[in-house]
Amino acid sequence: MVVIAAGGDLDATNAGCFVEYALRHIDEKHALVLDLRKLEFLGTEGFLALKTAWSYAHQRAIDCTLLPSAAVDRLLEIGDPECTVSTADSLREVLNRLALPRPATATIMNPRWDHRG
Repeated sequence: MVVIAAGGDLDATNAGCFVEYALRHIDEKHALVLDLRKLEFLGTEGFLALKTAWSYAHQRAIDCTLLPSAAVDRLLEIGDPECTVSTADSLREVLNRLALPRPATATIMNPRWDHRG
């Protein structure tokens, strides 16, 4: 399982970096979890970045789950009314859903998305 965590803002200033990072780390042998529980703001470009990463994984038959914050939930209600994007409340829920044992450590990738300084 690959877990990519993001916090703060995901918007036009850093969406491209997020997509590039996510696509580089998607592993066709492992499920992908986008842990966005600490994301405070999700702009339109950020939402499109999430959809791009999710679609990329989905096209390769890779299980992809979002752990959303309130900001992500709001945009999913509008931008994904059919609930095509899989979400969960916790990493434990994802592990249970995939019938995986809880790992001693998970691969957590959390680069600095903000290139302003």
